[in-house]
Amino acid sequence: MPRRPRTSLHLAAAGFLALLPLFPPPVSADETAVVADQTWTYTLDDAGNATLTSGPKSGALSIPASLGSHPVTAIGGGAFSWCTNIVSVALPDTITNIGPRAFSGCLQLTTMVLPDSVEALEDNAFYACDKLRSFLAGTGFRRIGEDAFANCPALETCHFPDGLEEIDAYAFADCGSLTSLDLPASLVRIESGAFYGATNLTRFGIASGNPTFAERDGIIYSRDMRTVLHFPPAKTGPCTLPDTVEHIGEQSFAYCCDLSSLELPETIKTIDDFAFRYGNGPSSLALPDGLVSIGKSAFYAFHRLSTLSIGSGTTNIAPDAFECTTEMLDFEVSPDNPAYSSLDGLLLSKDEQTLVCHPAGRTGKAHIPSGITTIGPNAFFCCTGLTSVILPDGLTVISSHAFDQCRALAEIVLPDGLERIGERAFFYCNSLPSVVIPDSVVSIDYAAFVNCFSLSSVSLPPTLDRLEDRVFAWCTSLPSIEIPSTVTNLGTEVFFECSALTSLSVPDAVTEIGAGAFASCASLASLNLGTEVKRIGAGAFSDCNALPWLYIPDSVESVNVYAFSNCGSLKTLFVPAAWQGTSILDGTALPRGCTVVYRPAPGTPGALYADWLAHFGKTAEELPPDDDTDNDGASNYDEFAADTNPLDPADRLRAVIHIVDGKWHIEPSPFRSNRTYQVLSTPVLSPTNPPDAWSPSPSVISAPLSPSQFFLLSVSAPE
Repeated sequence: MPRRPRTSLHLAAAGFLALLPLFPPPVSADETAVVADQTWTYTLDDAGNATLTSGPKSGALSIPASLGSHPVTAIGGGAFSWCTNIVSVALPDTITNIGPRAFSGCLQLTTMVLPDSVEALEDNAFYACDKLRSFLAGTGFRRIGEDAFANCPALETCHFPDGLEEIDAYAFADCGSLTSLDLPASLVRIESGAFYGATNLTRFGIASGNPTFAERDGIIYSRDMRTVLHFPPAKTGPCTLPDTVEHIGEQSFAYCCDLSSLELPETIKTIDDFAFRYGNGPSSLALPDGLVSIGKSAFYAFHRLSTLSIGSGTTNIAPDAFECTTEMLDFEVSPDNPAYSSLDGLLLSKDEQTLVCHPAGRTGKAHIPSGITTIGPNAFFCCTGLTSVILPDGLTVISSHAFDQCRALAEIVLPDGLERIGERAFFYCNSLPSVVIPDSVVSIDYAAFVNCFSLSSVSLPPTLDRLEDRVFAWCTSLPSIEIPSTVTNLGTEVFFECSALTSLSVPDAVTEIGAGAFASCASLASLNLGTEVKRIGAGAFSDCNALPWLYIPDSVESVNVYAFSNCGSLKTLFVPAAWQGTSILDGTALPRGCTVVYRPAPGTPGALYADWLAHFGKTAEELPPDDDTDNDGASNYDEFAADTNPLDPADRLRAVIHIVDGKWHIEPSPFRSNRTYQVLSTPVLSPTNPPDAWSPSPSVISAPLSPSQFFLLSVSAPE
């Protein structure tokens, strides 16, 4: 069953960071007592009253009225949580409060009777008691906490005496066996979602004389009948709301199983957040002209609805109002509406420049009308059958979540002139193979391409100055990406778990690498950090198990904790000489067996050669200058001079040389701006020619060349 909007625990993937426990560990009990050969632990308040913190874990539980001469007045938080073999509980009449999670997960508990002394059940008190069938409260009972009976699928019978005042949010959520519920006249507060997902509940009863609520046809309204508060999810057939109703309350129709028709009176002004979430409604619905606003996720996953007519008075529709309404095909908007319009079944702004919502039930290719300059927030959210989108010229903004959950989207061309891609704009577009971002784009917001599992090719524009947090996280098919030279900051977890990424070069302009930037890039074997990085964030390279070595430039000022955690293949870390004797690497979790090589300080003999070798993961001791390690005829120092790979015999200096206007024109490959290239000549070619036998070729060259001259291309390494 989908998570509830308020109490669901939204744990964004934490990457390399450890999650905190959901509940804090229990505090050690202050006192212990043995009653009838059973051991109980408890704490004492200032008045000397005992709160029970633990006891026997199985069988029939009989809570003692006192422990060590102290009256037991409360069952502490989590005292018997997940004691799965407790079959029954008897409480003494000294108990006034049952704490959070006190009996949650007691899977064998079938019946619960509270003495008259108990005033409140705290949050999650009986959460997930799978076999709990009946609950009987005493005369002193006043409050039911949040999620108190949530996920009790066998609960059939609840009796509450007059005196109950409050029912908190999701108190009976997902209680699938509840079919009816009678509530007393004393009840003054029922929070939104109290009966969320209780899908067999057909009626509510409210005792006469209640000052806060009214009941008609099994539906709970506000006393003045202006607000619908709770519609029984299993109530079926047509529904016609009375003409006193002005507001459809938050989650009031959530999980309604079978509304064959819904007639809304002209008096309706607002449809609140989540009002029809996960419901099953009619195929068409006409919203009255008096309706002003439609709240957040109001029709989220509202099934069967294919045509929605919006009246003349609706001026405020939440961006996600129609998310995942996957059978929606057409919007119709009154021509008198001042804020919205419709064109070809699309919901647009009145000026037809913003696409507000594309019907989620449409499949195949979508053509966006010309004149649209903005794709609004959530406009294509959960258009799961959409395979291709043709965007118009003139489009400048793709807003947040615009194509979120378009899981079949395989083709989209972003037009020139586009300036911004919003937060999570292409989240979970896991069929998208490639994307070319035009040069006009100046910002790509947080997590824009998260979970694009098929994305294997990305072209970024030279207009970006930052890659935002998680922008390409979980793009598990991305083998490489060229970061523009304009980028100065790599955000938190920007490439988290890009498990196909094998090599990457960080531009010299980058000064900060965010926390977890490359965490869990399991195939990353080559990483060039550029020359200006100053800060490396926590866990930046954690779980990069294929990285054999890493060169840290002299510019780096700080490396945060766990930067190298679980980098099992990291054997050599090249760091500036100035780090020797400092604590800069403390806490970075360097793996065992990793050698830290302190490079020679700039300006010392051999420093440039040693620094150059570090980019290949080697030291001067491993590759002496005079050796020819790759046996290609060039010494390691010659390779340094040419900046070719000393470990690859195929990587050699090549050049095309022309005579242009009497001068040498040299086109070396590779070309390095910090090398000096020159043509030398000699009249005698001999294997034993000493270096001074070669001299610079004349500055003016005539063709044809003299047959008595021999030429050599010289390249000088930087000093």
